[in-house]
Amino acid sequence: MGGFVIRTASIGVLTGILAMGAMGAGTAAAAPSSSTTEKASAFSADVPKGFFKPTSRTIVKRNAGVPEAGKTAGSPQSPDGFKDLRNVRENGELCGTSVIQKTSGAGKTTLVLSVDKSVAVQWSATASITASAVSAGVGFNVTKTYAVKNETRFEVPSGKHGTIEAYPLYDSYVGDVYEGGWLKTGTATVLKPIGVCFNQWT
Repeated sequence: MGGFVIRTASIGVLTGILAMGAMGAGTAAAAPSSSTTEKASAFSADVPKGFFKPTSRTIVKRNAGVPEAGKTAGSPQSPDGFKDLRNVRENGELCGTSVIQKTSGAGKTTLVLSVDKSVAVQWSATASITASAVSAGVGFNVTKTYAVKNETRFEVPSGKHGTIEAYPLYDSYVGDVYEGGWLKTGTATVLKPIGVCFNQWT
């Protein structure tokens, strides 16, 4: 998964330090059918490269049948004693742009897409900080993969061709990086996979 740059109104530009491959190109595909009654979640106001903010017609589903891994964000002591991630706060939800599964077909038909994948946590920092310190800050292991699992159905009318694409849904966290003497040296961001974003259209 790819290194990334995160920007919010409060923290400015964050440059990834983790050497990772490209996350996947492009933006979300065409908007899904307006027939869905599912509501989009509240998303962070600023969307970084490699992620997208769904429209009101994008189906956003948190995991179904998957135990929630890890704890909620907190501010524990750093395990290494010198570098620390503090003041961890949630920063909304985002969808990735890498398609993890898709299906398509000609109508009249009902397309069903069931997703059960493992997706890696994404994280970056503007200062040198260990994965263990970041993990302690957010309350879960940032070096692991987590399951994303859910399903959607899409009615395709006769004479039309329908498509469903699935993307990972992430919880976004941001925290302050401190170094010896409690000098603030930067910020860190963590994106934890917690569900699936579905785009579907004809």
